[in-house]
Amino acid sequence: MHRQFIRKFNIILGAILFACIGPFFDVTAGINKKSADDLVIESQKIVEVALQTTKNWPQLPPGPPGLPDKTIVYIGEDLRNAGILGVGEGVREGAACINWRAKFFDMGGDDSARAAIFEQALALRPDGLILGGVDAKVAAPFLKPFNKAGIPIVGWHVSPFPGAVSNSPILLNVPTDSVEVAKTAASYVIAESSGKAKVVIFTDSRFAIAMKKADTMAQIIKLCKGCELLDTIDLTLDKVSFLMEKITERLLNKYGENWEYSLAINDLYYDYAVAQIVLNGQPAHIGVAEASLTTEELSQSIKKADEALYTAKNSGRNRVEIYSAEGASFENIVS
Repeated sequence: MHRQFIRKFNIILGAILFACIGPFFDVTAGINKKSADDLVIESQKIVEVALQTTKNWPQLPPGPPGLPDKTIVYIGEDLRNAGILGVGEGVREGAACINWRAKFFDMGGDDSARAAIFEQALALRPDGLILGGVDAKVAAPFLKPFNKAGIPIVGWHVSPFPGAVSNSPILLNVPTDSVEVAKTAASYVIAESSGKAKVVIFTDSRFAIAMKKADTMAQIIKLCKGCELLDTIDLTLDKVSFLMEKITERLLNKYGENWEYSLAINDLYYDYAVAQIVLNGQPAHIGVAEASLTTEELSQSIKKADEALYTAKNSGRNRVEIYSAEGASFENIVS
């Protein structure tokens, strides 16, 4: 029989895996000593921990009272990214709690819009600037006038490391651990495939944090003896909308059914890949989970994506099943 295969797409997203996990692959020592079976077992343990719902988040101690009549600006690298959008939502809620005005700008991942957006933000003469997913090195020339004006700058995921950003006016960066995020994503495909995954990685070399995730995922996949890293695609997010379909077609022509899994630093890649995969005519079963960061935990999102995937698999060839949290149902959008 012609081997049916499963491509996992929208369920593995490094940018929104916030699970805090324990020891796994030590990327500096000892990995090569692990057997293939041990690697799969450890991967399964990591997935199990990552899928657990966190019920009791540690509460921060009360801070000083907010000063009156302040305006803050939030610039998101791309608000289509659920993590960046979620941080923006938190900024809005926090500002409302202390009666501050909050203004929002969306870069849309477009380098050509960068200068104009920073100019518009500066023109507001804000009391503070928050960057969401905007790489510190890319933003450096645009931050100079803010620094000169004495406007404090903080960021989320602007570099791979927490705290003040070196050689930058960014006073504080709040990241997730990009290495741990990458380990969790890579462990998912190792566990899901029983150590036999054939993987393509998508990244954007403009961003240091993206490259750190991609490099770590690639390293772990290569350490899996039964796995294979087919390709690493460096495609900037601002070009995904008009290049991803052609790249997907090229990958399908080159790897065919060997392309089973994808890992990416942003789910935007998948938005423009699904149609090409289905229209290619190969037996593709794709599970996609739609989830709001405010209504569904990430663990539930992954579980529902799996349910959608197997619904598609059991319903025939070339189906895309969408799980809707609102309707608690599955819907085939392509057949």
